[in-house]
Amino acid sequence: MSLIREEILKEFNITPSELNRIIATAPHRYKVFYIPKKKSGKLREIAQPAFEVKLIQNWLVSYLAEHLPIHDCAVAYRKNIGIKHNALRHTGKRFVLKMDLQDFFPSIVQNDVESHIKKYTGNIFSNEDIEDICRIVLWTPKNKASRRLCIGAPSSPLISNSIFYDIDQVIFQHCKELGVTYTRYADDLVFSTNENNILKDIESFIHKAISEAEYPKLYINKNKTIHTSKGSGINVTGVVITPEAKLSIGRNRKREIRASIHHFLNEKLDYKEIQKLNGLLSFAQDIEPEFIYRMKIKYGQDILIKIRAYLT
Repeated sequence: MSLIREEILKEFNITPSELNRIIATAPHRYKVFYIPKKKSGKLREIAQPAFEVKLIQNWLVSYLAEHLPIHDCAVAYRKNIGIKHNALRHTGKRFVLKMDLQDFFPSIVQNDVESHIKKYTGNIFSNEDIEDICRIVLWTPKNKASRRLCIGAPSSPLISNSIFYDIDQVIFQHCKELGVTYTRYADDLVFSTNENNILKDIESFIHKAISEAEYPKLYINKNKTIHTSKGSGINVTGVVITPEAKLSIGRNRKREIRASIHHFLNEKLDYKEIQKLNGLLSFAQDIEPEFIYRMKIKYGQDILIKIRAYLT
C-alpha cells in the first residue's frame, strides 16, 4: 500500500476498499457549472469535486504543503497574505506592468504535477504515491483524455502556486537585478519600478522565461497586458494605489457602497444584495478603514452591525 493511502486511512474512518474506490473514480467525480467572467461576460468553467473527494483534497493540501515550495513573490492562497499585501509591495512606484496567464489552472496537466513532485520531494513518494496524488487532485473533463487542474477544487491553489515556483524564481532574480518589484497573485503578474522604459524589456523577458520553462506549458494573455503609470492611476488586483502611495478601494466601489447603504436603510435590497454589500464593507475595512469611519459618521456607528445582524 502506498504511503499516501496509509496516511489517508489514518486520518479518515474508511476501509481500504472504500479508499480504493474513491481514488480510482476521483478524476471523474466533479459537478461542472459556469459563471460569467466580470469584464468579458464570457463563461468561466468551474468543476467542483464530490464531497468525499473534496475532504481528501483538503487533507492532502495540508500534507503536501510541508513538502512543496512556494516562492515569496506568490501572494495568493497563502495564510495572512492577500491582495492588500500584493498592492503594498508596489506602493510608491511610478510605473507598473500587469500581465495575465491564459487558462492558468486548466493548463497544468498530470505530467507537470508528476515532474514537480519528483523534483521537490526527493524519495518521499513512490511512483504509486504520485499517481494517487494526481488522481486525487486532477480532473478528467468529459471528452478529454488528460487530467488537469480545475477551478473549484481546494487542492488547485496549492498545486498551481508551487508548480510555478521555478518560473517565479527566474523572473524574481531577473527583476531583482534590474531593481524591479515582482509579485504574482494566482495568474496575475505585477511588476513595478521608478525607472522609465525598463518594463518594456521585462515584458519581453517574461514571454521568453515562460516559453522556455521546463513545465508547465503556459502562455501570456496579450489582451490583458497593461502598462500604467502613477499619473493615470494604478490598480493592482482590485486595489487602487493613490498618488500619495496609499491604498484605496476606488471611487466606483465607494459610490456603490454609499448607494447600497442608502437602499438598505430604505429596505430596498434583497438578501443577495445585502450579502454583497457586507462583503464590500469587509473589503473596505481591510483596504481603506478611513472610508468605513466616514460611513459610520454619516449613517450611524451601528450601521455595520445592522447589516450583519440582518444576514444572521
